[in-house]
Amino acid sequence: METVSFQQAYDVAAEHFNAGRMREAESVLLRILAQAKDHPDCLHMLGLAQHQLGRGTAGVELLRRAIDKSPQNAQFYANLSAVLSSLGDDEAAMKVAQRAAELDPNLAEAHNNLGNILRAKRQPLEAMDAFRKAIAARPDYPEAMHNLATSLLDINQPDEAIPLINRVLELRPNYPEALNALGNAMQAKNRFQESLNAYRKAIALKPQYSDAYANLGHAMRAQNRLQEAMQSYQAALAINPQSAEPMWASGFVTLLQGDFIPGFNALEARLFHRDKLASFAQPAWNGEDLQGKRILLVAEQGLGDTIQFARYAPLIKARGALVAMLCQTELERLLKSCPGIDLVVADGKATPTVDYRCPMMSAARVLKTTLQTAPNTVPYLAAEPELSNAWRERLQKVPPGLRVGVAWTGHPRHKNNINRSVPRDMMASLSRIDGVKIFSLQKGLEATPQMIDWTESLQDMADTAAMIANLDLVISADTAVCHLAGALAKPVWTVIPFAPDWRWLLDRADSPWYPTMRLFRQPAIGDWATPMTQVTAELTRLAGQTRR
Repeated sequence: METVSFQQAYDVAAEHFNAGRMREAESVLLRILAQAKDHPDCLHMLGLAQHQLGRGTAGVELLRRAIDKSPQNAQFYANLSAVLSSLGDDEAAMKVAQRAAELDPNLAEAHNNLGNILRAKRQPLEAMDAFRKAIAARPDYPEAMHNLATSLLDINQPDEAIPLINRVLELRPNYPEALNALGNAMQAKNRFQESLNAYRKAIALKPQYSDAYANLGHAMRAQNRLQEAMQSYQAALAINPQSAEPMWASGFVTLLQGDFIPGFNALEARLFHRDKLASFAQPAWNGEDLQGKRILLVAEQGLGDTIQFARYAPLIKARGALVAMLCQTELERLLKSCPGIDLVVADGKATPTVDYRCPMMSAARVLKTTLQTAPNTVPYLAAEPELSNAWRERLQKVPPGLRVGVAWTGHPRHKNNINRSVPRDMMASLSRIDGVKIFSLQKGLEATPQMIDWTESLQDMADTAAMIANLDLVISADTAVCHLAGALAKPVWTVIPFAPDWRWLLDRADSPWYPTMRLFRQPAIGDWATPMTQVTAELTRLAGQTRR
């Protein structure tokens, strides 16, 4: 093939490729390669076309052949990394992306691809560093700015994400993914109308946008618009029946309404993309006979979830199993007090050989828990006697009064923390009640002068349990502290948002999980004054009874 003829043919292939006509591009490229064998540019374009046609493995092979012929071409490496990542081979993709960045530190695509891989590996800070390098190399790079914004949302920083998203939409007004991100950012700020508008515009631009429908459902659920939330989740699943997020999210709505059997079944979809058990060869437990068997219960979410679902260990132990627990480091000492657990292993430590494994929340499904049969025998956790005695001696030095521990916020990176956080000063105001002593249980955050703050002595949840054991009452936002107090059978008042987490159900002041718990609910989004006024009145009454 003469040079001119080659160039003309290549230009035709590129025109087809850029217009999305992959089959036509493939046909032209194959004819070129029949005469200009192993031409790197043709191999590269054909590899990308094969990937677009759903032939990922063939695409990877062609891209690697292109790199063999042109080993210093950073763009080839960058595109190979993107294809490998889309195929789920993140380790190989990362190495290739790093090589692309080494060859050309100013190649924005290389840094952007590396950021996407790191974000998929749940390394948001490292991902953000890569996206910022991409933007530094190409200041008006909407994809990288969008990816940086979504990483900021991953760590609950909507205020930093919103200006980036707005800039993306200036560059590309009809960018559905950026509108979806804007919806997420506005939802994180409780600006729900703006959130709904953004999701609906994204869906109008991209009618088969399953993720946007799922997020629309989340925004509806956050407003207690449960029927509309379910409709959005069903729309997402109609587009993509294998999508995990709308499936497990619909499970939360079902659980919230007290229908536990289908709710816990739907919740199994959470494991499709968040399975901490992938490294275990042992099968998942689905109700098989456990007599003489060993089973590993795996903590999979937050500290509160682990504390709540530790109640299932004694039930599983009663089936004749040896029960091991893999849990967060903060809970290692505490969970040794659970009567159904034979061995506790903290994250990062070697796990024992077992016959079965079970994510903790899956135990509720396997044991067919209903609202009526939810296990609620308390206490099922206990403070260490030596620690408890030490706290008793310390507390005896405080002047007499009703001893009340308070926690007002959850983890700052929790995406719904804005709705799980009671204003600190509202909690502190309880100290003005005659005969009440307020103790902070909020590790890592500054208390007010009105509170007694000994949290520097709380190294883990075993220490917190020992302190709580010597208090009269705990008042908490929806955090691990309220679960801990409930599991210890300590009186606990939990202040919950208008759109509650599934476990608190709807329209009730008690909890089927914790007999010693009372619930104080927001009547509207953001209204903490109403439930805290009720708490104040009840605490005033209780303190008065205590003084008599």
